[in-house]
This record gives sequence, structure tokens and C-alpha cells, in this order.
Amino acid sequence: MAVYGMERVTQSTIIATAAYELRTASTDRGKVERIHIAIRAATASTFGIGRPGAIGVTPTVPATWLALDPAEPAGTVQSSLSWAIGPTAPVNFFKRIQLAINSEGVILTFPMLLVIGVSSSIVIWNITAVAVVHVSVMGEE
Repeated sequence: MAVYGMERVTQSTIIATAAYELRTASTDRGKVERIHIAIRAATASTFGIGRPGAIGVTPTVPATWLALDPAEPAGTVQSSLSWAIGPTAPVNFFKRIQLAINSEGVILTFPMLLVIGVSSSIVIWNITAVAVVHVSVMGEE
């Protein structure tokens, strides 16, 4: 099984919007093993990780995660930071994270793997006043 990863810096500081979306193609599922989130400002911020009610439409500048082993096939799971129409809010969150100090971070692990179904996504949702964050994800397809 190929292992993939990527790191991005979010853009949105708007409450009640998606800061980051990890989305699958119409042919593959994704499995998240670890998400690392580190804040970039001294702004107390709360984020949630969950499945949106609807995925984002027309993501702008999506990035495809990278195979850790260059002999593995290219990944198909992509991350997005902005959309023509953003993902909708998750009904519930797998985890909530509150960060307050510049460079403070958390590593969330999913030992049983957090599965993203075909043509769907998970999001990091801005719950309260938010700063931009570094998001690093590792998983497999």
C-alpha cells in the first residue's frame, strides 16, 4: 500500500467556513493516518475535523498529495483551500482542536484510518476566530 503526504498553509480566516478540504477522485478512496495542524498567529482559534454535508464545488489551485516512495504511483487525493462554492458545514466533528499560541500545534492520529469515500471529502472547519494554519496530512490510497 502506497503512503502519501502533503503540507499546505490555509488562507481562510472566516468563521463558519472550511479552511481546508481533502477530497477524493471519482475512482479512489483516501485513508488518513495523521493530520498535523500548527497555528501561525497568536489568535485563539478553534477548528473541527469532519465530513461536510456537501463537498466544495470547483476547487481553485488543488494540490495532489505526494507518494513518499517515488516508485509508487502518483496520488489522486487532493487538498483545496478555496472553491467557487465551499464545502458545507459538517453536522458533527471527529475532533475539535483549540490552538492559542503562535507555532502551537497538534498531531491527530487515526490508527484505524479515517476513510474518505469515493467523490467525497473531509474538512478542517473554522469554528471560532481563526488564524491561518499549517496543515500536514499523511495517508494512503
